[in-house]
Amino acid sequence: MLIISGPAQDVLLEKRPQTGIWSGLWVFPQIDPALDPVAYCADTLRLDVALQERWSQYRHTFSHYHLDIEPVRLQLRAESNAVMEAERHLWYNLRAPAEIGLAAPVAKLLQKLA
Repeated sequence: MLIISGPAQDVLLEKRPQTGIWSGLWVFPQIDPALDPVAYCADTLRLDVALQERWSQYRHTFSHYHLDIEPVRLQLRAESNAVMEAERHLWYNLRAPAEIGLAAPVAKLLQKLA
């Protein structure tokens, strides 16, 4: 999970599709652990970020399986000019949080940021 922070104490969230895991909920962008997070942000999200730190991996348990999560903190280098899809992306303000549906691991990580 990529925890991408902006200059205004906000973090980037993505809305999950209406089917599958966490359907319709807001989550941090997720990538394959083999990918470089900085390159992914530049190539896919069109964001110029710097790697801050990798947090310890932890396990989130569902009723029938486990998901190992490795949170990666990234910081925007400058204000972004990238156009985000309004229905799919949200800059979530940590000081004045929007009332949206969050996946449980995302809510846990947001508490750690506060």
